[in-house]
Parts: sequence; C-alpha cells; structure tokens
Amino acid sequence: MQCEYRRYPFFKDKVTFHLKASKIDPFREGVDIHLFASGASVCPVLSLERYMDYRTRKFKDSKSQDAFFVMENRKALTRNYFISSLKNILAVLGYNSDLYNGHSFRIGASTTAGSKIEDHLIQTLGRWSSQCYTRYIRTSLSTIQQAQQALVE
Repeated sequence: MQCEYRRYPFFKDKVTFHLKASKIDPFREGVDIHLFASGASVCPVLSLERYMDYRTRKFKDSKSQDAFFVMENRKALTRNYFISSLKNILAVLGYNSDLYNGHSFRIGASTTAGSKIEDHLIQTLGRWSSQCYTRYIRTSLSTIQQAQQALVE
C-alpha cells in the first residue's frame, strides 16, 4: 500500500493516511483516511505510533516512497503473507484457522458496525462506494427473532 503517514503535533488524538490510489478513487487523486484516538485498549492512533516507532528503529534509512506495511525483509506486506501469518497465529492460539480468511475482518467490522452505527457511516468508514458492505453483515438469530417479534407487536 503506497501511502503517506501524517502526524500533526497539534492534533494529539488523530492521524491521517494519504493513500496515493484507491479502488474508489477513479481519478487517482488519492484519498485521506483519518483515524482518531479511542482511549480503548486497542487504539488506532497509539497502535500506529508504536508501529512507526518500531519501524523507524528497525529500518533507519526508510524512505517516504517505501511501502507503509513491510515484512522483515523490507518488501511490501502481501495479502498472502498476511493471511498465512494470521492463520499461523490463530492456530498457535488454539483457534480453527480454517474458519478465517482475508474477508473475516470485513465481516467482523461490518457486523459490529451494523449493530452500533448508522448505515451511511459504515459505508464511509469502509470506503465503500456502494451498498456492497451489507453482504458482509452477519445477523444473529436472536436479532432476527427480535425483529419478527417487533413486527407482530
């Protein structure tokens, strides 16, 4: 992923990525992705700061045109490497790694967001240009039961 990471000292609670190209960017102008501090145990701002600190120490001569996410050999992180590593970690932790793939994150994020925030925000956060995100949302049986009950009341 070719992107620029911007950390503005006057915004302690925000980081911005500028993707140089995106599938939803037909004119290839790039797109900014804004991440805000959450204060949660998994905070995107804190996680990125830690990653950037590690990466700066590990690769002292990295350049701005280098890929943002890299493997130990400094090559760009590939989808296959990421999924393979994910499956290995899940197996070590005792999970059935066959139940997970690259879309697991889209499914999990869409389902969680679908239960907590408005549809148009899910679309914005996922950078979807259509309603296709809805195919990733998994609806629990209890939610279906509650909806059916609400229809008859």
